[in-house]
Amino acid sequence: SDYEEGDGWVYRDGTLTITENGGLKDFISNDQDEQTGVWKYQHTPWQVDDLEIGNNVTELSIVERGWSRFTPSCITIEPGNTCFIIDNGWVVNKKTNTLFSASNLANKGSSESVDNIPEYIEHIGAHAFYDYEYIKHVTIPQSVVSIGDYAFDSCKALQSALFPRDLQSIGTSAFYGCQSLEKIQLGAEVNDIGTYAFGWCPALSSVDI
Repeated sequence: SDYEEGDGWVYRDGTLTITENGGLKDFISNDQDEQTGVWKYQHTPWQVDDLEIGNNVTELSIVERGWSRFTPSCITIEPGNTCFIIDNGWVVNKKTNTLFSASNLANKGSSESVDNIPEYIEHIGAHAFYDYEYIKHVTIPQSVVSIGDYAFDSCKALQSALFPRDLQSIGTSAFYGCQSLEKIQLGAEVNDIGTYAFGWCPALSSVDI
């Protein structure tokens, strides 16, 4: 079997199991020795077919824009994990009510509309919808108070996003590269908009804050 272990993760035959907090970040980071050019780990993010969240994991984090090199077809949760669940097709951290990703990533290329995010979600996680290039409309639940870094980065077809009344923060590059986004309307509670949150949005003609 094709096997490798790292700091908080195990790779076996195309399946990456995150065993401890920080494991996903460590796997994607994969430092290269400056002198020898040898990588710390032999396996790379694009070799992963399936991602499994281990039963000890209570939070997931990845390096900046690392998700662009990480394209598993599905995400599962190891039995016994008390923090993460799959709800209506979404991987959710119930401890923080954060949406991490869709569980079936193989279908992200065919989705044009997202309107089934669980109503209790408070945070859209970093990279949650990164490179969903075909989605045109997203309905964000009214319970959401923050949108993470790169959450909708490179959603080229996105035309509209209905922002919650109580939204407080929008992360760095959250909507960067949303080339079809025409209008945004933000409520009075927004107190933090990250750098390049709406960078490279050439169709954006109306901003109502």
